[in-house]
Amino acid sequence: MTVIYVMESEVGVKIGISKNPNERLRQVTNASGMQVSLRHTREHESAYAVEQNAHKLLADKRRTGEWFNVTVDEAIAAIDEAASEIEDACEPQETVSCTTVFREKLRQIAERYRKAERLLEEVVVRRVIDEVFEKPLVIPAWQEETGRKGGRR
Repeated sequence: MTVIYVMESEVGVKIGISKNPNERLRQVTNASGMQVSLRHTREHESAYAVEQNAHKLLADKRRTGEWFNVTVDEAIAAIDEAASEIEDACEPQETVSCTTVFREKLRQIAERYRKAERLLEEVVVRRVIDEVFEKPLVIPAWQEETGRKGGRR
């Protein structure tokens, strides 16, 4: 499971996520050249959403990237508040409706792509016909509207 972590250094407090926070600590320490310590970890099934929400809660105290000018306790409080907001928004009965909404949105997007694909195919066919006959293909308006081929009925 992914973990939300709080690291502290001389430049501030970092709130991030990782599946292996100790390895992440090593990476941050090596990359920054500073002494960095892992001060808090918390597992959460929606770790990414909690992290993003905590970042928003502390946006006015952001130094750069995931680093903030706050105390470790303030960072932990922001994580707790962010997790609480996410948990309140995803009660079990709402999860089902969230899934239903998500599936419906995917269905709508897929339908738009299918329509766009059909239109693109039609344009390509018309351009090929135009090139083959070296003149634009003119389709009578009545045929365009009805979709029928051949004479009027």
